[in-house]
Amino acid sequence: MADSEQELFLCRCRHKAVKDIAKKIGVKKAYLEKLILKNIADTDSIMQRLVEGRTVKKLNPDISPIIRQYLEGNISAEELLRNDDVLDYIAVKIKDHHDRYMDCIRFIYKNITK
Repeated sequence: MADSEQELFLCRCRHKAVKDIAKKIGVKKAYLEKLILKNIADTDSIMQRLVEGRTVKKLNPDISPIIRQYLEGNISAEELLRNDDVLDYIAVKIKDHHDRYMDCIRFIYKNITK
């Protein structure tokens, strides 16, 4: 079900709830939650290293414009992951395992390191 995994995380990048995504793509919510938890487990230490020692400049950066630029193909995954606002967001939200944009960022990172 690689297609449903990609659709899940693209919808998370669009800030959609898991229950809405499950309805849209026709799979069980529990299945999607397992995919998210696996993605968190696979990337947690990597995300920690990305922001290790970072001094956060913004406690609540709005990263929706940069995510949108990525989804529209205007910036690369690498550019997104080097963006100061995105790095601040990761540093602040890294332990929030229910954050939609963190799910998105983790998926993007995982896909460029395959």
